[in-house]
Amino acid sequence: MRVVVFDVMDTLLHDPYREAYRAGTGLTFDAFASLGTEPAYRALERAEIDEDAYWSIVRASGAEVDEDRFHATRRAAYRWLPGMRELLDRTAARDRVILSSNYPATWIADVRTRFFDDVPVEVCGSCELGACKPERRFFDRLRDRLGLDPARTVLVDDAARNVDGAVATGWHGVLHRDAASTEEALDALTSRLASG
Repeated sequence: MRVVVFDVMDTLLHDPYREAYRAGTGLTFDAFASLGTEPAYRALERAEIDEDAYWSIVRASGAEVDEDRFHATRRAAYRWLPGMRELLDRTAARDRVILSSNYPATWIADVRTRFFDDVPVEVCGSCELGACKPERRFFDRLRDRLGLDPARTVLVDDAARNVDGAVATGWHGVLHRDAASTEEALDALTSRLASG
């Protein structure tokens, strides 16, 4: 059996981070990014700090934050990308499917409950692994934690750097652009694995 590891944000679901940060801080995302809080966000994704600590760092950078508006906007804006729920269902019917994204623990738990509870998938993100894609230790830790065979594991992700990171560790990779091309690439990979 093949293992398909799907990224979640901007692969399966629309990622509302730009809208959420604008609602929560009043800043465009580019202006927010210029505050230099990206390292703190990565630490949040790896569960090295909690969300209270993250927002404290954001406030210390000079931003005003309305956490309730941020989260309300984030939750309201999630939606399936076209064709991806159907593709996930078809893939889960024949393969072992894992959802693994760079995402904070409480946010991924929220998304899992709302969108994936009725799909036979496993979830293991950066917050559980203490590492983020495209770091090699992300892929190595996911492999070890879930007993994956890299030669039979494929990452589907919208970010080329993440796909490149997976391939560099011996996985297969599919760069996601839309449901049709991703399904075509997965079908071609199935044929290759079967003949190999």
